[in-house]
Amino acid sequence: MESYYVIFFIFLILFFIHRQEKQQIIKKIIFDKKGKGTEMLTLAEKFIGKRCLFYTFNNQISGTVKQIGQNGILIEEKGEEQIINPDYIVRIREYPKNKKGKDKSVIVD
Repeated sequence: MESYYVIFFIFLILFFIHRQEKQQIIKKIIFDKKGKGTEMLTLAEKFIGKRCLFYTFNNQISGTVKQIGQNGILIEEKGEEQIINPDYIVRIREYPKNKKGKDKSVIVD
């Protein structure tokens, strides 16, 4: 029974550590912004016309990069268009391919 308390306590600590890290990153983006969002836009220009994975703080978005504007990246997936704020993008990568050159069905990161 004591082992359950220890496991619960460990998960509780990990939850609060993860939460603090996320808050620190968001504060850093808000206070240190000063035109740094344009760096991600210039780097994202390499991916125009390619299917990519966009990693944000909370989720992962996939789609084909259609257009890059001053304040966002326009992507299309299954006929639907979305605009992503580049200030919250942590990582961009081209959609992984398998040995035959087709898109992978399972992506593990």
